[in-house]
Amino acid sequence: MNKKGTSVIPGTSNTFEASSGPKSLKDLLSAGIAQKCTYSTTDISGSSEGTTFISGGKMRGDFSMMASGKATKSHMISDGKTSWIWTDGETTGFKMMVEETSEESSIEGGTDWDQKVDYKCSPWVTDGSYFTPPSNVEFTDFSELLKGAQ
Repeated sequence: MNKKGTSVIPGTSNTFEASSGPKSLKDLLSAGIAQKCTYSTTDISGSSEGTTFISGGKMRGDFSMMASGKATKSHMISDGKTSWIWTDGETTGFKMMVEETSEESSIEGGTDWDQKVDYKCSPWVTDGSYFTPPSNVEFTDFSELLKGAQ
């Protein structure tokens, strides 16, 4: 069941319907709405929760996972062409072309852009800094690694 409420997005004449229900990252991006969405899941492999920020075709996800008693916090930014993925406490991460991200979702750290999750979404006033990869993380170009392996 979807729960809906209507909000006016500050500084615009647009309205936004807060909602919840199964959606994929692709669904959220294609909506074309600046929004903040959260989710929480638990299954046999552990628990996971996250917050996703979306605006102007860009996306940032901050995720926490608990598996085998170990907590991991990871992050992903996508500008529609490139994705950057990193984990808290690490000084390195990966960047890759979005097409490869969706095709190679089985690779550890990959993202399944079509996976449906029960997101709870609300309006979000865009903060552009959320879409800038951190300067203290060195990103390895995964696209180049794949080319070298072929």
